[in-house]
Amino acid sequence: MRRKSPRHWLGTFSFWGLALLAACTYRQSISSVSTAEHFTVEVWSSTNCALSGETVTVRATVTNVGSQTQLIDLKDQVVFDLVVADQNGEHRWSAGKPLTADLTRLELVPKQSKMLEMQWVVQPLTSVLVVTAQLIDNPKDPRGPINAQVRIPSLCPGY
Repeated sequence: MRRKSPRHWLGTFSFWGLALLAACTYRQSISSVSTAEHFTVEVWSSTNCALSGETVTVRATVTNVGSQTQLIDLKDQVVFDLVVADQNGEHRWSAGKPLTADLTRLELVPKQSKMLEMQWVVQPLTSVLVVTAQLIDNPKDPRGPINAQVRIPSLCPGY
């Protein structure tokens, strides 16, 4: 059997090293899904790694996966929300909006969805953003809301 030359191995290691580096620095969108009873809740982010000063688009989507129309009417609290948490606390899509039926009532026919979207500028010194899509389908449920969550670090390899 013939031995491979050092030049062969150097080329092989260089190829795989560059491939690994490209995989580590490739930024892409990410999402997470949570399903409970009649609903699927999804959270999506435009990136899996966010640098200081960068604008990130985040979305929350709730879908009725059941076979009947689903109605949630809480009157005194937000039914469906999108929350971005960083070192300065939580920032909600619903913040500053009047507590009207648009926020406190959700009615979806089978296969129908509702989506929320917001832009978030990553603040300096942020180490991680935690983005949560939150659905309160039953405020008396001890398990709490249906949450889907993604974590977005600001330490991006290769940047």
